[in-house]
Amino acid sequence: MIDTYNEYHLGDNLIHLNWIRKQALINPNKQFRHFLQPGYVAQCNDVIDGVPNIRLLELSYAPSTAVNCWINAEGLFNVEHIRKNWVFFHLIHFARLARKLGLKQITYSRDDLLMDYPALTVDNKLCKAFDILVINAAPMSGQFNQFDATHFVQLVQILVDSKLSVITTEPTKLAPSTIEEGFTVSQIGSLSRYCKAILAVDTGPLWPTFNIHNKGALRVIRSEEHTSELQS
Repeated sequence: MIDTYNEYHLGDNLIHLNWIRKQALINPNKQFRHFLQPGYVAQCNDVIDGVPNIRLLELSYAPSTAVNCWINAEGLFNVEHIRKNWVFFHLIHFARLARKLGLKQITYSRDDLLMDYPALTVDNKLCKAFDILVINAAPMSGQFNQFDATHFVQLVQILVDSKLSVITTEPTKLAPSTIEEGFTVSQIGSLSRYCKAILAVDTGPLWPTFNIHNKGALRVIRSEEHTSELQS
């Protein structure tokens, strides 16, 4: 039995499960269990759908032998020159995790970090309706300490005034939001296949938008970029 756990946030678990899914598919004779916060189980079940040798369970059931798969469990994320490159960091992190779990090293590249699971092609009825996806959910892991929700409200106003159709992840009262429209996190990933650009802060709902179906088809504009670019 391969047991892992992550006591932190949705994004951490989505990224890990995308990797575990690949491991389970190439190791069909091994059983995998991942333990996480109860509130994330339903959303994360989409990632492992169709893979019979993975189960998600609530964190309180994790055995003492389960391996902590949090990215900074052994201080790796504290190494500044590694953490500055998201892809490089995760390639190292997953190689170390494979060794710890006793899994065969697999060739894992930049493209393998893209989300790849069936629910990313299941459309919400509104998936094709928007030019711009704004991911304005607050980051929960300190990755953007200057986050200010009002900044995103101002950006959404610029986009709406420019006659662009916009959907946000958190309500702004200026445009529809995925929360109000009942999108799952995977449906946000599906939506990203149709929109022209994503304006985002690095946080959980962003990760399913990095998927194999929209590779090279859209641009992600990070929140640090100047708003003047949106007006050009």
